[in-house]
Amino acid sequence: MKYAQLSIEAIQDTNSHLNYLYYEGFASAAEKSKSWKLSSSGYKKAYELLNHSLETNLDTKILELEKKYDLTLAENKVLQFKNHKIILIAVVLLMFLIVVVLSQHMIKQKQIKTLGDERNKVLENEKKLLYEKQQLLTNENKNKKQELIKKQMILTFFHQISKQNLDIKNFLFKLKTSKYISDNKNLYNKVLEEYENYNQKTNISETAIFTDDILIKLTGIKAEDIAKLNKSDKVLLILLALNAGNKEIALLLNTSADSVRNRKLKLKKKIEKVQVHINEQL
Repeated sequence: MKYAQLSIEAIQDTNSHLNYLYYEGFASAAEKSKSWKLSSSGYKKAYELLNHSLETNLDTKILELEKKYDLTLAENKVLQFKNHKIILIAVVLLMFLIVVVLSQHMIKQKQIKTLGDERNKVLENEKKLLYEKQQLLTNENKNKKQELIKKQMILTFFHQISKQNLDIKNFLFKLKTSKYISDNKNLYNKVLEEYENYNQKTNISETAIFTDDILIKLTGIKAEDIAKLNKSDKVLLILLALNAGNKEIALLLNTSADSVRNRKLKLKKKIEKVQVHINEQL
């Protein structure tokens, strides 16, 4: 019991949770020595220290739990903040992607609209060009028809004149060969003179109405190639350009259709030989 008393007195750390063991040992020793009062006070002190130790341990554990809870709560807040940050970044990225996609879509739509407008403009221009081309072709056809009518009228006019000339020539020729006229020398000479004068006046190859300018316009011949042709060639080319047939040309030139065909063949060979360039339609 003495040693138990000394151990209690030797306690240095009064806050140690193991101090109740010293008092419990002291109370047990006092109980054995039948010192009930000391034993009772020892057990009481041991109980108080044990209770205090338990409360201290409990408070410590509670504090530790609170710290752990606070730490967990803080970690959760940090995690939530991180999650919110990630979500915010994801939302920002998503919005950015949406803006980019919408911008690309708008640009594409604008390009499509621009291409559509340009295509419509091209179509409108093509329609205008087609309309102008049709109008031009219509005018050209109209002009060609008018030119053809003019040519036909001119040919008809020359046909009538040529027929009249031929009739007059035949009449003068008959007079010249008439026995009654030939017997009358003065009258014969007069008829012969009129016949020759009329032949010269009605000779189309000598007339000035078929100029080089008309030949160029009708045949497309080059000016430098005109010198390679004689007057007869020029007249025949002009008549061919006017779509005159062999019979019509023969009537105008006071010759036969066979003669016209031969002259056309000779003219063709000559043109190829001297390399005269004219419209392929002739």
